[in-house]
Amino acid sequence: MWKRRRSLFFLIFYIVWALKEVIFRDHHDATFALIFVKIVIWIIPVFLFLRYLECNHKPFSYLKLNTNIRRGILWGSIVSLLLILIEGTLITVTHTRFNLDLGWRWITTFVFALPEEVLFRGFILRGLNDSIGFKKANIITAVLFVSIHFPVWFIQGIVLPKLVFNIIVVFIVGVALGYLFKRTNSLWSATIVHTVYNLLIYTRSV
Repeated sequence: MWKRRRSLFFLIFYIVWALKEVIFRDHHDATFALIFVKIVIWIIPVFLFLRYLECNHKPFSYLKLNTNIRRGILWGSIVSLLLILIEGTLITVTHTRFNLDLGWRWITTFVFALPEEVLFRGFILRGLNDSIGFKKANIITAVLFVSIHFPVWFIQGIVLPKLVFNIIVVFIVGVALGYLFKRTNSLWSATIVHTVYNLLIYTRSV
Protein backbone atom coordinates (compact mmCIF):
# COMPACT_ATOMS: atom_id res chain seq x y z
CA MET A 1 0.00 0.00 0.00
CA TRP A 2 2.77 2.44 0.93
CA LYS A 3 4.51 1.75 -2.41
CA ARG A 4 1.38 2.82 -4.29
CA ARG A 5 1.05 5.92 -2.14
CA ARG A 6 4.65 6.93 -2.76
CA SER A 7 4.40 6.23 -6.50
CA LEU A 8 1.25 8.34 -6.71
CA PHE A 9 2.93 11.04 -4.63
CA PHE A 10 5.87 11.29 -7.03
CA LEU A 11 3.60 11.22 -10.09
CA ILE A 12 1.50 14.11 -8.77
CA PHE A 13 4.63 15.99 -7.74
CA TYR A 14 6.21 15.51 -11.17
CA ILE A 15 3.13 16.77 -13.00
CA VAL A 16 2.83 19.83 -10.75
CA TRP A 17 6.53 20.71 -11.01
CA ALA A 18 6.65 20.12 -14.80
CA LEU A 19 3.66 22.41 -15.29
CA LYS A 20 5.29 25.02 -13.08
CA GLU A 21 8.53 24.85 -15.09
CA VAL A 22 6.79 25.04 -18.46
CA ILE A 23 4.10 27.61 -17.65
CA PHE A 24 5.81 29.77 -15.04
CA ARG A 25 9.41 30.13 -16.17
CA ASP A 26 12.06 31.20 -13.67
CA HIS A 27 13.04 34.85 -13.55
CA HIS A 28 16.13 36.22 -11.82
CA ASP A 29 14.11 39.10 -10.38
CA ALA A 30 11.77 36.70 -8.57
CA THR A 31 14.36 34.79 -6.55
CA PHE A 32 12.52 34.79 -3.24
CA ALA A 33 9.25 33.83 -4.91
CA LEU A 34 11.05 30.84 -6.45
CA ILE A 35 12.39 29.84 -3.04
CA PHE A 36 8.86 29.96 -1.64
CA VAL A 37 7.53 27.88 -4.53
CA LYS A 38 10.29 25.30 -4.13
CA ILE A 39 9.57 24.93 -0.42
CA VAL A 40 5.83 24.64 -1.01
CA ILE A 41 6.10 22.08 -3.83
CA TRP A 42 9.14 20.06 -2.76
CA ILE A 43 9.52 20.13 1.02
CA ILE A 44 6.13 20.68 2.66
CA PRO A 45 4.36 17.80 0.83
CA VAL A 46 7.14 15.38 1.86
CA PHE A 47 6.87 16.43 5.51
CA LEU A 48 3.06 16.16 5.44
CA PHE A 49 3.25 12.75 3.76
CA LEU A 50 5.64 11.36 6.35
CA ARG A 51 3.81 12.97 9.26
CA TYR A 52 0.22 12.10 8.40
CA LEU A 53 0.16 9.32 5.79
CA GLU A 54 3.03 7.37 7.34
CA CYS A 55 2.43 8.25 10.97
CA ASN A 56 5.27 6.07 12.24
CA HIS A 57 7.86 8.45 10.74
CA LYS A 58 9.24 11.65 12.19
CA PRO A 59 10.17 13.74 9.12
CA PHE A 60 13.45 15.21 10.37
CA SER A 61 14.73 11.85 11.59
CA TYR A 62 13.51 9.89 8.56
CA LEU A 63 15.09 12.34 6.12
CA LYS A 64 18.35 12.30 8.09
CA LEU A 65 18.24 16.03 8.71
CA ASN A 66 19.03 15.76 12.40
CA THR A 67 21.38 12.75 12.41
CA ASN A 68 25.16 12.77 11.98
CA ILE A 69 25.10 16.48 11.21
CA ARG A 70 28.80 17.04 11.89
CA ARG A 71 29.80 14.00 9.86
CA GLY A 72 27.59 15.11 7.02
CA ILE A 73 29.05 18.61 7.00
CA LEU A 74 32.61 17.24 7.22
CA TRP A 75 32.28 14.79 4.34
CA GLY A 76 30.25 17.27 2.31
CA SER A 77 33.02 19.84 2.75
CA ILE A 78 35.79 17.38 1.87
CA VAL A 79 34.11 16.17 -1.32
CA SER A 80 33.21 19.75 -2.25
CA LEU A 81 36.83 20.81 -1.82
CA LEU A 82 37.90 18.00 -4.15
CA LEU A 83 35.37 19.19 -6.72
CA ILE A 84 36.69 22.75 -6.47
CA LEU A 85 40.28 21.56 -6.90
CA ILE A 86 39.33 19.49 -9.96
CA GLU A 87 37.39 22.40 -11.44
CA GLY A 88 40.26 24.79 -10.78
CA THR A 89 42.70 22.43 -12.49
CA LEU A 90 40.43 22.11 -15.53
CA ILE A 91 40.04 25.88 -15.76
CA THR A 92 43.80 26.34 -15.60
CA VAL A 93 44.55 23.67 -18.20
CA THR A 94 41.80 24.61 -20.65
CA HIS A 95 41.95 28.38 -20.02
CA THR A 96 38.20 28.37 -19.53
CA ARG A 97 36.57 31.65 -18.57
CA PHE A 98 34.66 31.74 -15.30
CA ASN A 99 32.47 34.17 -13.42
CA LEU A 100 32.38 34.64 -9.65
CA ASP A 101 29.83 37.45 -9.75
CA LEU A 102 26.85 35.20 -8.94
CA GLY A 103 24.96 37.65 -6.74
CA TRP A 104 22.19 36.01 -4.73
CA ARG A 105 23.05 32.62 -6.21
CA TRP A 106 25.80 32.24 -3.62
CA ILE A 107 22.99 31.85 -1.08
CA THR A 108 19.97 30.66 -3.03
CA THR A 109 21.79 27.73 -4.64
CA PHE A 110 21.85 26.01 -1.25
CA VAL A 111 18.18 26.79 -0.70
CA PHE A 112 17.38 25.25 -4.09
CA ALA A 113 19.56 22.16 -3.54
CA LEU A 114 18.11 21.27 -0.14
CA PRO A 115 14.54 20.57 -1.36
CA GLU A 116 15.89 18.35 -4.14
CA GLU A 117 17.91 16.33 -1.63
CA VAL A 118 14.94 16.11 0.73
CA LEU A 119 12.81 14.59 -2.03
CA PHE A 120 15.30 12.38 -3.85
CA ARG A 121 17.87 11.18 -1.34
CA GLY A 122 15.93 11.67 1.88
CA PHE A 123 12.49 10.51 0.76
CA ILE A 124 12.68 8.44 -2.44
CA LEU A 125 16.06 6.74 -1.95
CA ARG A 126 15.34 6.01 1.70
CA GLY A 127 11.99 4.45 0.87
CA LEU A 128 13.28 2.36 -2.03
CA ASN A 129 16.29 1.25 0.01
CA ASP A 130 13.98 -0.24 2.64
CA SER A 131 12.15 -2.15 -0.08
CA ILE A 132 14.63 -3.30 -2.75
CA GLY A 133 18.10 -2.66 -1.35
CA PHE A 134 20.49 0.23 -1.81
CA LYS A 135 22.10 -0.47 -5.22
CA LYS A 136 18.83 -0.80 -7.13
CA ALA A 137 17.27 1.98 -5.11
CA ASN A 138 20.14 4.34 -5.89
CA ILE A 139 19.95 3.66 -9.62
CA ILE A 140 16.19 4.19 -9.73
CA THR A 141 16.50 7.37 -7.67
CA ALA A 142 19.22 8.68 -10.01
CA VAL A 143 16.97 7.97 -13.03
CA LEU A 144 14.12 9.88 -11.39
CA PHE A 145 16.58 12.65 -10.54
CA VAL A 146 17.43 12.88 -14.24
CA SER A 147 13.77 12.92 -15.20
CA ILE A 148 12.99 15.99 -13.10
CA HIS A 149 15.46 17.97 -15.23
CA PHE A 150 13.66 17.24 -18.52
CA PRO A 151 11.11 20.08 -18.25
CA VAL A 152 13.82 22.74 -17.85
CA TRP A 153 15.94 21.15 -20.59
CA PHE A 154 12.87 21.26 -22.82
CA ILE A 155 12.39 24.96 -22.05
CA GLN A 156 16.05 25.67 -22.75
CA GLY A 157 15.79 23.90 -26.11
CA ILE A 158 18.55 21.41 -25.33
CA VAL A 159 18.78 18.71 -28.00
CA LEU A 160 21.16 15.95 -29.06
CA PRO A 161 24.04 15.43 -28.46
CA LYS A 162 24.08 17.81 -25.47
CA LEU A 163 20.91 16.20 -24.12
CA VAL A 164 22.62 12.80 -23.90
CA PHE A 165 25.63 14.39 -22.21
CA ASN A 166 23.38 16.11 -19.65
CA ILE A 167 21.53 12.88 -18.92
CA ILE A 168 24.76 10.96 -18.31
CA VAL A 169 26.27 13.67 -16.11
CA VAL A 170 23.16 14.19 -13.98
CA PHE A 171 22.74 10.43 -13.60
CA ILE A 172 26.33 10.05 -12.37
CA VAL A 173 25.87 12.98 -9.99
CA GLY A 174 22.67 11.42 -8.67
CA VAL A 175 24.36 8.07 -8.05
CA ALA A 176 27.32 9.75 -6.34
CA LEU A 177 25.06 11.80 -4.07
CA GLY A 178 23.21 8.62 -3.16
CA TYR A 179 26.42 6.88 -2.11
CA LEU A 180 27.50 9.93 -0.14
CA PHE A 181 24.14 9.99 1.63
CA LYS A 182 24.51 6.31 2.52
CA ARG A 183 28.13 6.73 3.62
CA THR A 184 27.41 9.57 6.03
CA ASN A 185 23.83 8.70 6.98
CA SER A 186 23.18 12.44 6.78
CA LEU A 187 21.34 14.50 4.20
CA TRP A 188 23.65 17.45 4.78
CA SER A 189 26.60 15.84 2.99
CA ALA A 190 24.63 15.39 -0.24
CA THR A 191 23.09 18.86 0.08
CA ILE A 192 26.46 20.58 0.49
CA VAL A 193 28.04 18.75 -2.47
CA HIS A 194 24.93 19.35 -4.58
CA THR A 195 25.15 23.06 -3.78
CA VAL A 196 28.86 23.36 -4.61
CA TYR A 197 28.42 21.36 -7.82
CA ASN A 198 25.68 23.72 -9.00
CA LEU A 199 27.75 26.76 -8.05
CA LEU A 200 30.63 25.45 -10.15
CA ILE A 201 28.25 25.11 -13.09
CA TYR A 202 27.09 28.69 -12.62
CA THR A 203 30.68 29.99 -12.56
CA ARG A 204 31.15 28.53 -16.05
CA SER A 205 28.08 30.36 -17.33
CA VAL A 206 29.85 33.49 -18.48
